[in-house]
Amino acid sequence: MSRQTVSRRLHEGGLFARRPVVCVTLSPAHVRARLHWAHEHCSWTPEQRSQVLFMDESRFNIQNDSRRSIIWREPGIHYRAPNIIERDHYRDVGLLVWAAIATNGRTDYYGVPSELSDIATKSYTLLCGLL
Repeated sequence: MSRQTVSRRLHEGGLFARRPVVCVTLSPAHVRARLHWAHEHCSWTPEQRSQVLFMDESRFNIQNDSRRSIIWREPGIHYRAPNIIERDHYRDVGLLVWAAIATNGRTDYYGVPSELSDIATKSYTLLCGLL
């Protein structure tokens, strides 16, 4: 049976070739800590939220795409456990883009080469530069 025949039959069955979702591995302790934080802060007032600076960062690879794995899955189920590849490290050269928002405004975007030290150090350094 040819590769094209197999592909066609899988399509007929509702399965499609897709790249798996890649995410950072969370330990059970991380999951518990995140859930605890969410429960602790879900009833905050707008006044309490106005005192918080929300930060986020995204990493972009500027070398080859190493996500060459393909999985066959149905549409709409890309975040189910079998369709996710977990990574606990990022070794590729790339760019870390970082920004923050608050109720009264936002920061600029900052780009940092990802081969620098760990993310916590980079975020702390950037935050200190903003204060």
